[in-house]
Amino acid sequence: MRKIESKIQVQIPKKLERVLLYVGGILLVVMAYVFVFQRMQLTNQELETTIMRLQTEESQLLEMKNAQKEHEQDTKAMAAKITDILEMFPENNLEEDTLLFAKSLEDELEVNVSSLYLAGKNLVQQGENSGYILYAHPVEYEFTSGYEDLKKMVGAISGAVSKKNVESITLSYDSETGELSGSMTINEFSMTGDGQSYEAPDISNVNVGNSNPFATGE
Repeated sequence: MRKIESKIQVQIPKKLERVLLYVGGILLVVMAYVFVFQRMQLTNQELETTIMRLQTEESQLLEMKNAQKEHEQDTKAMAAKITDILEMFPENNLEEDTLLFAKSLEDELEVNVSSLYLAGKNLVQQGENSGYILYAHPVEYEFTSGYEDLKKMVGAISGAVSKKNVESITLSYDSETGELSGSMTINEFSMTGDGQSYEAPDISNVNVGNSNPFATGE
C-alpha cells in the first residue's frame, strides 16, 4: 500500500507579515528599554548620587582647608600676643629691681623718693593647666613731687616694661612749697613657669643705706 505524504503550506499575507515585523520591532525596543536603558538609567542615577556626595565632601574639605589656614594664622597671632604678655612679667622681682626703677623715676622726673618699704610677694593667680604662677610684690614709696610730675610718675609706672600698677595713693599738699608729699603703694609683678632665666640687675653704682639712697641732688 502506498504511503501518501502531504505537505500543508501556509502563506502569510504580505500585510500581516509587515504587521508582525512591526510588532517584533516594538518588542525589541521594549526589551532594549527594559533590559538596557533602564539599567543604564539606574547606573546614571547612582553615579549622579555619588558625584553629588563627592562634591559635598569636596566642599567640606575645602572649607576645612581654608579654616585650617585661618586657625594657623590665629594660632600664630595668639602665640605672638602671649609672648608679648610674658615679656611684661619677669621671672622674679628682687630689691635690686625696685631700687633701679625708683632711681629711674628720680632721674627722669622731678620726684624725690625718700624711702621704700618692700612687703615680700603675694600669690595672685595660679594657672590650672598652663603652669604659670603670677605674683605681686607690693612696694610702698614715700615721696614728694609736683602735680605734673606726679601724673608723669603714674604714667611711667603704668607704662613700665615690667608690669606694674598703682594700688593706692595718699597725698598731702604743702602750701609753702606747692609740692605734694605722700605715699604710694605699687604692685610689681613677676611670673614663674615660662622657663625664662632671671639675673639680678647690677646696682653697684647706686648708693644705698643712707637718707638719700638714689644719689639725687638736694
